[in-house]
Amino acid sequence: MYMKLKMVRSIILSALILSLVGCQALEGSSQGKTKSPKIEKSEPLTEEEYEVTVSETSQEFYKELTEMLTKLMETKTVDDEMHNWLIEKVNNMQNLSNKVLALTPPSSYEKVDNYYKDSMNEFQIYLKGFQKGLEKKDLSLVKDVYENSLKGEQLLNHANALLSLTYDIPVGDGTITSADLKALDKNAGIDRDSVLLHVSEDGKELSGKWGTRKEDGTLTISIVLNEDGSYEGYGNGEYPDQSNVMKGTWKYEFLTHTIHFTNDEVYKNGSLTESPRPTMKMDLQSFKNGKIQLFDLETGRTFPYEKE
Repeated sequence: MYMKLKMVRSIILSALILSLVGCQALEGSSQGKTKSPKIEKSEPLTEEEYEVTVSETSQEFYKELTEMLTKLMETKTVDDEMHNWLIEKVNNMQNLSNKVLALTPPSSYEKVDNYYKDSMNEFQIYLKGFQKGLEKKDLSLVKDVYENSLKGEQLLNHANALLSLTYDIPVGDGTITSADLKALDKNAGIDRDSVLLHVSEDGKELSGKWGTRKEDGTLTISIVLNEDGSYEGYGNGEYPDQSNVMKGTWKYEFLTHTIHFTNDEVYKNGSLTESPRPTMKMDLQSFKNGKIQLFDLETGRTFPYEKE
């Protein structure tokens, strides 16, 4: 007996797939059920034990999730054999996530561990939604827990970034590490550690006037980030001319290290005009020594700025 699967697919990028957002109802038997193993706290771990265990377990979890969703996205027809394979995958991921939740970290890693645990809690909500879809033979139900998978990935990325501040995390098959990736980033002016270390959750350190330094040493202001969340953007040499300015709001999202801008008012030669980009999202790639580097996620442009 076969079950037909027609998917509306969604890919969350940090190079991996994280969710199914809609599926046609599955036809066929629903053999097998997922299990919900109990969580038993581990013995207190040393720093070295925790580093290895949490990085290996969370990476294995992500690998299992990616393998499952990639196979689903490539599949048009799911038979009972694959249905049972999906159940096995969900059980494996529940066990792996429970292993992370059961870890007892050393005091030095309590903050990092909280993010790992929050991540696994979000993913477990996602897995329960996936399990419900399998049991009811309707994977369209997975869309109800899509946001949990997104939040789980964001929290996991943040946890990994914090761990990498003190531990060189093996990546993939272990031939490269997080330190290798950071070295490559620095060639492009990217220093994500500086963002982690120097920008707080509300992004208050980002407020101020930012611009580019000319050869004569003067600073041309490009953006003004006010403490009240308002923002002003200027073309080259137009600051502080209020007749040629973009006005709106800015907000820092610390889990993704991005700044979200809204352009509510755009003035050109004193006239209010329609904004060509009502919203903008910038990746904060570096923050140190009075300088920042922003990357426009839509246009691909990089903006290195200095603070006035």
